[in-house]
Amino acid sequence: MFTCYSEIHKVTFGKTGTINIYPNQAVDMLNITLTGSMINKPETLSIHSLDGKLINRHSITNTSQTETVDLSRLTSSSYIV
Repeated sequence: MFTCYSEIHKVTFGKTGTINIYPNQAVDMLNITLTGSMINKPETLSIHSLDGKLINRHSITNTSQTETVDLSRLTSSSYIV
């Protein structure tokens, strides 16, 4: 079996920092790497189905540079983070 991943894209939020989300295609775990002023702050991660339904909301009290999200309970599908 061959698994193909897409390349990592960086999203820049002005002067506040960047977010990298990987791997794409995630199976059990998703990594979110933050930089700049986005670290050490409360954040909320929302996962939605392609039709916009909220699947999971995860509150993070004090973000670290890399957050790992457990996806093992989600059914195999495409989601929006």
